[in-house]
Amino acid sequence: MADFVFEREGGIGVLNFFGTLTDESVAGLRQGLMISLENADYVIVDFRNVIGLDPCCLQMFCSAHQISLRSKKRLLLTGLRPEVFCGVGEDGSPHHSGCVSECLESCLWPTGRERYGLPGGD
Repeated sequence: MADFVFEREGGIGVLNFFGTLTDESVAGLRQGLMISLENADYVIVDFRNVIGLDPCCLQMFCSAHQISLRSKKRLLLTGLRPEVFCGVGEDGSPHHSGCVSECLESCLWPTGRERYGLPGGD
């Protein structure tokens, strides 16, 4: 189970994860993200206290991103460092494939925007 703390002030929520996020963390990730998106219009996910992130968890964040887009809410990931990713692509970015086309313009992963030639990857 992923350890997390969710705090909200007004329409802004901050979701802090801790430790290593693995396939065993998916249920906790889902719980934290859903609580956050249900209770705030703008959700900041803070990874400063995460020491490892398995690729299996990336899809959970992509799914939350899709939900936030459909709900007209905002999801921002912050505090990510390259060394946190336990499985990465050749360019040092999180490996992701099969992205939903509706999300490409606002891809969570900067290299996704760059890969598809969209603005905002700087």
